[in-house]
Amino acid sequence: MEIIATAGNDSVIIVWDISSGDIIERLSEHTSIINRVCFSPCGTLLVSGSEDGSIILWDCQTWTKLQTFNGHTKKITSVSFNRTSDRIVSTSNDGTACVWSVATGMEELNIHTGASAATLSASFNDSGDTIAVACVSLVNLYDAHTGELKQSLAGHRDVVFTVQFSQDGRMLASGSADKSIILWDVASGSILRELRGHSNIVSQVCFNADASRIVSSSWDNTARIWDVSTGECLLTLCGHEGWVMSCCFSEDGSKVITASHDGTVKVWDSYTGEELRTLRGHE
Repeated sequence: MEIIATAGNDSVIIVWDISSGDIIERLSEHTSIINRVCFSPCGTLLVSGSEDGSIILWDCQTWTKLQTFNGHTKKITSVSFNRTSDRIVSTSNDGTACVWSVATGMEELNIHTGASAATLSASFNDSGDTIAVACVSLVNLYDAHTGELKQSLAGHRDVVFTVQFSQDGRMLASGSADKSIILWDVASGSILRELRGHSNIVSQVCFNADASRIVSSSWDNTARIWDVSTGECLLTLCGHEGWVMSCCFSEDGSKVITASHDGTVKVWDSYTGEELRTLRGHE
């Protein structure tokens, strides 16, 4: 069974079987808008971050709450796991990125980015020793154990909304309010290519498993699938009637899932662009 989790303004997480469209579970512990949910690479855990300032860790076998992480002073903007599923990084409107121990629930690291505005996204690299953090128009790379700033990547001309490493850690993708996606070579810090085509904020980016393609979502109500090697836009996914807030590939890369401000989740064939299913359940 292939499952996804979605969340939104109704403060509820819905777990879906995307093959049938059936709702498997509804999780209702947060008290405000949930901005991000993320499965662990090991597949047994789910983490959620909310505008109530809390981060909740869930057991994917029983769908019960395991831990609540409290420490941020403002709303949570993103959450994600490292490759080994034993650490979580979160970002917040308080301008920090925090690293948490999955085993203990304790805060292991608090990165003060120096940004007066929110930090909107963070991602571990494949080895777990570096964290990329969206810091206004920069992408900052920090040591994941000491919090030391290793490098600042400058190229965007407006706020960076999303960052993600490729699975091999060699590339980093960032999406911005400047409507562009930048692919970075991590070793050199140089820009490999800039992807343009969206007409509004790029809200999320996601590589497929072999980093040959990337999917992006945007406030222009579309998602796009790009060829990483050429920078060509392969497909534009049209059908949502509101901002597309998030996107991801299925594990085998055959599907793309998008979630929108219009209250729907759509499942697409990632090779043809065909809309396979629309999921409705959020209020």
